Amino acid sequence: MSKYKKMMSQWRDWRLDEEFELTEAVKVQAGSDPLKVQDSLLDAFKGIVAKGTINWGYSESDQYGWNDFNNFRNMTEEYNQVMLKIGKQVEGISKQLEDMWKTYNKANKKWRKKDGPRTN
Repeated sequence: MSKYKKMMSQWRDWRLDEEFELTEAVKVQAGSDPLKVQDSLLDAFKGIVAKGTINWGYSESDQYGWNDFNNFRNMTEEYNQVMLKIGKQVEGISKQLEDMWKTYNKANKKWRKKDGPRTN
């Protein structure tokens, strides 16, 4: 193994070291309080951000050392297709979250009506 390949292997091993790797999937927790679910969803997004590029595989240094740079371009194209597919899903979720206040108001109004007039 060349000195360069050994160095790159050590770099990759360091990036994917257990100390830095977050392998647990983020989860949204339910609860009796709407804020509990809201906070849980926020924590899930923070967990996604915290994973950063460590678990996503690509590093800027990966672009060096190719015998045929067209292979790197093809790898990049394949990788980006998957990342853009995930990105579209995140965009869809974001659009759904923009209207969550409407969902809350509708449910609140429905159950307040069923509950009857306020006593206080």
